[in-house]
Amino acid sequence: IDTSWRVTTTGVASTDIAVQTLHAAMKDEGLILSQAEDRAGPVIHLAVQPDTVATGGEADLQRQGYLLTVTRDRVEVIGNSREGLFYGVQTLVQLLAGDGRQNLVLPEVTIRDWPTYQLRICHWDTKHHQDRIKTLKRYLDWMAKFKLNAVSFELEDKFAYPSHPTIGAPGAFTSEQMQDLVNYGLARH
Repeated sequence: IDTSWRVTTTGVASTDIAVQTLHAAMKDEGLILSQAEDRAGPVIHLAVQPDTVATGGEADLQRQGYLLTVTRDRVEVIGNSREGLFYGVQTLVQLLAGDGRQNLVLPEVTIRDWPTYQLRICHWDTKHHQDRIKTLKRYLDWMAKFKLNAVSFELEDKFAYPSHPTIGAPGAFTSEQMQDLVNYGLARH
């Protein structure tokens, strides 16, 4: 992948988290890819198309399925939903990271993937420390990279309870901060 490549989409907005994640990963590699639809050349195409990958599972798992196809001049990620597209982009980003010697070189491959379990969870305990919201958002980003989709925050006194303000420790998270964190996580599925 180099600057001759461009990104196109079908059924997904350029502001979608999957598209933004791909562009951020490219930028981290020093590349800014065009989104020009009318330009010829190699393309990374992102799309949402229900039932592209038949998982044989429940609807919640079906939504998370995706198809990733890599050929010489086309990379295509098709999600059964926006959620599936997001997970497909995560796999693409992992492939772009390379093998430690060479990055941005992809194998020609077809991957059909979906999770076995609906709930893939991590636990974050704030019992003995107070993290910043920025740190917790970075944690959610890392969870998303590994296709984890739930977090159990153990807050105890690190939440400023509106009805019992004396329970919260100094600097405890406000309701607004927690809502911001929840929204950030939901955007990343």
